[in-house]
Amino acid sequence: MKFARQWFSFFLAVSLVFTPRLQAAGKERPVVVATTTMIGSILELLAGKELEIRVLIPPGSCPGYFDLKPGDAVHLSQANLIIRHDFQSYLDRKLVSQNPLLRVAMLESPGHAASDLVIPSNHLAALKRVKDILEHSYSRLIPVLEKNFALARFQVEEAEQEACLRIEEADFGGVKVLASFRQADFVRWAGLEVVAEFTNSPDELSVLRLKEIVETAAEQNIAFIAGNLHSGGEAVARAISAETGLP
Repeated sequence: MKFARQWFSFFLAVSLVFTPRLQAAGKERPVVVATTTMIGSILELLAGKELEIRVLIPPGSCPGYFDLKPGDAVHLSQANLIIRHDFQSYLDRKLVSQNPLLRVAMLESPGHAASDLVIPSNHLAALKRVKDILEHSYSRLIPVLEKNFALARFQVEEAEQEACLRIEEADFGGVKVLASFRQADFVRWAGLEVVAEFTNSPDELSVLRLKEIVETAAEQNIAFIAGNLHSGGEAVARAISAETGLP
């Protein structure tokens, strides 16, 4: 339980570090739409007040299973660029149907999920990719984008140092966990040992696989379970917790 509380506190701190708060923008600026708050925060870091940034998917919603709302049509009709994650191609047809002139740009995920973007090296790669997208569409902003990218890179590197200190203080070395495959990369980066990964879908968690995970937990002295909140991940983590007694 101690490790679970430390893990939650650490994850919350890192999430706050790498997810800046979005600010309102004026209507006279070019409108760029982000599908998620993660992409929106990157746009805010790079473009600041030069662009009006609008986010489609509310915080806390699953980015992999989202449908457009009637109100989103207004945002899309006024934009000429939207940036989405690579796993959101299911939205493309609907996006373009709202605005045939809309350019759809893709941000590649370095790992299994958007959550991997909180890993500093991955976040820097995402910053670079979004900067390139914006420079292609808004060449007049290149000086601003380059300047803000340099500042954002410094902030990420500084945050990484702070996060590493937190990891060291939490003494996660040697702590063994079970992790959702969507969180496993981040969990490893945080210094924990992922002994076994599990699916994010209740339909894919077979009785045999659950039995294997329970046996692994008993044999390996597992400290806790690192689940994924969305797409059924919470249900899977709770099912494993019920069988193992792990937090």
